[in-house]
Amino acid sequence: MSALLHSSSCFFFILSAYFVVLPLRDEGAISLGLSNLPGLFVGSFVLTLIAAPVSTLIFSLPDLSKVRALFFIHRVFSVLLVLFFILWHTSSMNTSEYHSKNSLGLSTELKVSIDQDSPIDSRGCPA
Repeated sequence: MSALLHSSSCFFFILSAYFVVLPLRDEGAISLGLSNLPGLFVGSFVLTLIAAPVSTLIFSLPDLSKVRALFFIHRVFSVLLVLFFILWHTSSMNTSEYHSKNSLGLSTELKVSIDQDSPIDSRGCPA
């Protein structure tokens, strides 16, 4: 009974963590641009293909206890999540600066074209 409760709780917490990180991952990917989305999904797939056999290999080491292997794998994945967050945060800051510069230029161009097409005074009222 204790093994059943332990495995059920581990499965519950792993799925809970996945469903917490999933929307953040998708939002982060979308904020980097839709053109980057296929590359990010391929990268995620490749990293999963690498991480699964490596974690299995770590668990199969005879001189490493299963508890220590579990703590090691959890710490590695925690550090990777923090690293990905830092990389996402710095790259999203760069793209937000780029988007804010473009949106400023677009609004200025739009205002100039509106000012040229219709007679509007400095207060924004029709003349």
